[in-house]
Amino acid sequence: MVKRTILSSLVFLCLGISSQTVDYGSNIPRSGDMMTRQVLEYFPPGENGQGVIWDFSGLTQESDSVEDIYVEYFIDPDSSRLSVADGDVILRYSDLADTLRITGRETALERICYDAPQAVMTYPFRYGSVISGPYSGHGTYCSRLNVSVAGTLLVESDAEGIIITEELDTLYNVLRVHTLRTGSISMNHVTGAEFTDTSRVKQEIEERYEWYARGYRYPLYETATVAYYDDMAMIHKSHSASRISPDFMHLPDDACNDSILAHDAYARSIMFPPEGYRPSPTDGPDRGNADILRYALSTDGYNLTLDYDLDKDATLTFIICNKMGMLFVNRREDVKAGSGHTAEFDLNGFAPNDYILYINVNGTINSEVFNVK
Repeated sequence: MVKRTILSSLVFLCLGISSQTVDYGSNIPRSGDMMTRQVLEYFPPGENGQGVIWDFSGLTQESDSVEDIYVEYFIDPDSSRLSVADGDVILRYSDLADTLRITGRETALERICYDAPQAVMTYPFRYGSVISGPYSGHGTYCSRLNVSVAGTLLVESDAEGIIITEELDTLYNVLRVHTLRTGSISMNHVTGAEFTDTSRVKQEIEERYEWYARGYRYPLYETATVAYYDDMAMIHKSHSASRISPDFMHLPDDACNDSILAHDAYARSIMFPPEGYRPSPTDGPDRGNADILRYALSTDGYNLTLDYDLDKDATLTFIICNKMGMLFVNRREDVKAGSGHTAEFDLNGFAPNDYILYINVNGTINSEVFNVK
């Protein structure tokens, strides 16, 4: 009995406290892997830090009319590099020096080749890991416009904990990865003849959260918010969420993760009674998408002040970038409902120009343009 108690305690330390790592051997994308991404109603990503419990037990599919997204990884015959067909988008990858980079992007309308690829993951990647850097590329849109893209990509692991799934299973050692991309897009005619006003710079800001669970090669949950601007005036915003159920993963010969799952299943059988163990469901995260923010923006010299009220508790992300996609501020705060809140931003060192203040409140996007003189 003493030995079993000691062993159970060690197993608890292993499962409940040890950090999850996104590792090259167990998490690098592979040719031949296929899966189905189930579209969900959007849900806020929740708090950051360690020891977080994400209760996803109440998540539902977005609509019966929304088709699931089929995902397939394959070797591109044109480049002999890995590509992924994810819905209506094809992304092309390279994994030189243990860094996974996006080298190209293709849709039915657009084709982009990155001169400076987007570094989206380094291995190993742990809680607190951060990579960031510029990216740039060129291509065509509708085969009639030249396209140039540039911006900044920031990838950080900002939380770790456990997930309670829709099936009331518990996934231990979960790592959440937050990706922020601020970019600019410019276009002009391929021939240069009959030039029209297509050269105005457009902007896009994208936030993405991915949850990696120990023993699974690909992130099981994902949320994304995106905002598009035309000459710094917002023209579109959206958010989305999805999951990949382990039952819909078709990963041939994934011995590395099979071994991890078998080991953890045995460890849990020692730690818990064989039957009757179920985590209790909770209300889960606040999934309301109503605009719960009221605010006023003011500037005084090199200080930008946002005074705001919140109708309910929320996670707020503040981003400041310029029209070329350069990132200047990235701040995240968990704020209680109430009035009289203030967020201040020091603009010392900002060159005279127009800037975008992007505010993400539980997935609802607000945006303001301000000027530094």
